[in-house]
Amino acid sequence: MDGKIWERPDAVYAVLGYAPRLPHLRGALVAFFEGALDTWERFTDEYRPEGAIASASISERRRAYMKTTNDDNEGALGEARRASQHAPNMTLNQHNARTMYRKNNTVAFIQTCLGPEDLKYLRRRARELDASGVAKDQREQQATAYKETVDKKRKAASARKAIVDAKRTRIDAVVPRLDTQSITDNPGTNNELDLQLEWHQRLDSDKHIPPKTKMTRKEDKVTALVAAVKQYNEGTVHAPEATEDVEMLAEVPDDLDEEESDWEH
Repeated sequence: MDGKIWERPDAVYAVLGYAPRLPHLRGALVAFFEGALDTWERFTDEYRPEGAIASASISERRRAYMKTTNDDNEGALGEARRASQHAPNMTLNQHNARTMYRKNNTVAFIQTCLGPEDLKYLRRRARELDASGVAKDQREQQATAYKETVDKKRKAASARKAIVDAKRTRIDAVVPRLDTQSITDNPGTNNELDLQLEWHQRLDSDKHIPPKTKMTRKEDKVTALVAAVKQYNEGTVHAPEATEDVEMLAEVPDDLDEEESDWEH
């Protein structure tokens, strides 16, 4: 866009190779850039000549200073993960204490400012903290949280399976209507049309039948069903080998499975 070579031309060319098979690619890309533009305009508003940053005093700017990236925090997370690999039994409190001791150069403060009594007090406090069981409580709470997450996902999986099984049973009971003229003359109710279409969709691996969300009118459903029956009677439909459950799962409500993050595992 700026006339320069792409940073990853191989990725760009790969997307361009898929472009003919992605009819919504251009629209999705335009929508993404439009949304980015809205965010960019909102973000840059504070940099206007009369904005808050331009009118801030030197002392206010110093107080508001922050680094341009989040590398420090991201690096700390990576450091914690590596430390847990080398010392899996180390508690989070101990890791934080060691990190702060090193980064704050605490050893220089101890050598300069603390005497024997201070060191004695620190050792006693360390023993008290070790004996308090705080780390054990934290680990038990974490284990409980892990178990609750697993149980929740298992319940969600069971709920999804129940929906799939119920839909399969409902479709298995359908008696397909294979006379196009009869369908045109007496299409039946919307629910009956939906069942007929679902029966054909289970056999339609080539996706000739539009999804239910695209057929909001009864006339659309009748047209789609007539076309599906014609293809079935002509023997042009190709039944999928093992995608039945996948197609059914696509219509399962998303909120059955919460987006629990598993990064901590």
